[in-house]
Amino acid sequence: MVQRSVLATGLLLLWAASAYATTYLINPEGTGDFATIQEAIDATEDGDVVELAEGTYAGVGNRDIDFYGKAITVRSQSGVPQLCRIDCGGSPSEPHRGFKFWHEEGMASVLEGITIANGFAWKGGGMVCYAFSTPTVIGCVVLNCGAELEGGGVYCYQSSPTFNNCTFISNYAPAGGSVHADQAFPALGNCIISFGTNGEAVGCESGSAPVLTCCDIYGNALGDWVGCIASQLGTNGNISDDPLFCDPEGEIYTLHADSPCAAESNPGCGLIGACPVGCGTSDVKELDPGPRKALLLLPGGANPSRAPWCLTYVIPARAAPCGVQLSVHDTRGRLVRVLVNAPQPAGSYSVSWDGLDSAGQPVAGGVYFCRLAGGGASATQRLVLVR
Repeated sequence: MVQRSVLATGLLLLWAASAYATTYLINPEGTGDFATIQEAIDATEDGDVVELAEGTYAGVGNRDIDFYGKAITVRSQSGVPQLCRIDCGGSPSEPHRGFKFWHEEGMASVLEGITIANGFAWKGGGMVCYAFSTPTVIGCVVLNCGAELEGGGVYCYQSSPTFNNCTFISNYAPAGGSVHADQAFPALGNCIISFGTNGEAVGCESGSAPVLTCCDIYGNALGDWVGCIASQLGTNGNISDDPLFCDPEGEIYTLHADSPCAAESNPGCGLIGACPVGCGTSDVKELDPGPRKALLLLPGGANPSRAPWCLTYVIPARAAPCGVQLSVHDTRGRLVRVLVNAPQPAGSYSVSWDGLDSAGQPVAGGVYFCRLAGGGASATQRLVLVR
């Protein structure tokens, strides 16, 4: 009876929270529920949504936007980033960026379906994620953003943001042209980072460990899969191929039908980048599919999550049979638990981690890394365990 009462109370609280959530509509002309995006955010409470109508947003209140630690969603009304643009208008003499997450925002602070363009700052021309923030960025395009020092697109300091299905194009900085991590653990899934005009695609300071899954990094000025992410090419579905945008000169970042980032080209990953197929086949020759047949390791559910974790991994035919080890490590690289240590043939496998260490004791909540190794290759996934 007590358990049923607790469950009923929990469901009632969840219903109440959703029932009182408010959606605010903002127009670029300032004629919506509030004149600017920032004014709308200032009025929100946790669970609310700020929805942006189609158009270009610029000027005070529509750049340098601060979530102030709120668990809210800011998203385009259409869900199409090309139709909803934040034009930061940043320059060395007048720096401005799109968004800043520096009030310990959590995973429920969500930015979705927006283009952030023409930002410039000392660090993080498109956005910054500072101490202990863990925002979620989904389906966004970060375009032509730059930094004087690090992280033309995004600068992460002591933070763990998550980027899913995002496209980083033509960003620039001396270090980390699109993404730079400083004592940070950013996770990028199904993202494109291409054609950066200065800096390597992803840069790192010591104590950082970006984790990339099903990402395409290609054509960046000072290197693609180099430095701290060099070992991740060919693992976790990561590739380095021309994404074959329909019209990059016209800033149209939908994909040719034969793009290596199209969902049809990646049964194990699905769509890579923020934009789907939008035009016919290109005139390039068929790409070598080899890198996409490497070891693939995927979390089998929400991330972050409570234990138990369900992890799914794939051993391709060309890598099998091989001895496979699947292990969990903390942020310092120390072994927490070995989940699998045995020869296995090609195929798809699932294994559960109950949140216990090798001694059978519950581990503390926080960030952990699951590492799959076998056949001379490896793959890594970041897990955020909630207690």
